[in-house]
Amino acid sequence: MNDSRFSRRSFIVSSGAAVCSLGLPGIGHAQRAGWRPTRPVRLVVPYPPGGGIDIVARFIAPRMQERLSQAIVVENRGGAVGMIGSELVYRAPADGYTYVVASADTHSINPHVYADIRYNAREFAAAAPIATLDYMLVGRADLEAQTMREVAELGKKRELTFASSGVGSSAQVVTEALKAKYGLKMLHVPYGGSGPAAAAVMGGQVDLVMLPIAIALASRTKLKIFGVASEKRFEGAPDVPSLAEQGFPIGLEPAWIGLMAPPKTPVDILREVNLVVGEIVREPESKQRLTALGLAPYTATLDAFASHVNDEFDRWGKVVKAAGIKADSPK
Repeated sequence: MNDSRFSRRSFIVSSGAAVCSLGLPGIGHAQRAGWRPTRPVRLVVPYPPGGGIDIVARFIAPRMQERLSQAIVVENRGGAVGMIGSELVYRAPADGYTYVVASADTHSINPHVYADIRYNAREFAAAAPIATLDYMLVGRADLEAQTMREVAELGKKRELTFASSGVGSSAQVVTEALKAKYGLKMLHVPYGGSGPAAAAVMGGQVDLVMLPIAIALASRTKLKIFGVASEKRFEGAPDVPSLAEQGFPIGLEPAWIGLMAPPKTPVDILREVNLVVGEIVREPESKQRLTALGLAPYTATLDAFASHVNDEFDRWGKVVKAAGIKADSPK
């Protein structure tokens, strides 16, 4: 995996379908001999309108259209924490015309949390990575701790509360991993998204929360930021130390976002989509846009991406199992 990083529930956008058109397709890009679609291609966003996954999809779609010389349709199919849209793509024809804008939540976490999930995440065909999402651990402004070390000391003396964007969200799983690794006393308080979770901490109702970087930075005057939940600092906020450099590595990669195709989609199609999306993500404009969203660009070959997704299924699954996170599927 590239050293670029970006995972969920409040990362989401627009019900209905939207065809992305930017003038005549194909202008300004040399044509390759690889697979070319002959009708519109669907990118299914498995969440309702308004968050990061949708924003990423709508950023990628017109640029894919330019290179593939065919309309790219972004279609929101929200519901059941990403499982409805994911199942739709899982059961779609394996012909290269349908992809889910997937994430660690839909494919690395949900299968371990929901017993009645109706798709096999490991059977999807990995197509192209786009970005990674990392979190920042933040606390209420009057919390009696200034550093991660002081948070840990506090969490060993008394029970702290932590908010998340929902049961089984990547925000909860990352916090559960931190809690387990360092023996902290922490009580989970789930909310219906990162926005409400952040508001609860800002209002002093909950002690801590793992927030997507963009939300944490937007709220930094009202919260205490303790660090980025990964090995490295985030390029868009170089003044914020990582938890690892403070002596508290968690052992989870930042959550991934990428295109996944129905099982058995032909490799030549997947390879072309991988090349096209990789070209887009490597552009300087893309890096700037993703960084502004609190994401990090992520590119990898087809095989490397498939391997990473497979590893992440196991890595996140171990934390979910150890923490005993289980839930009934929301309707």
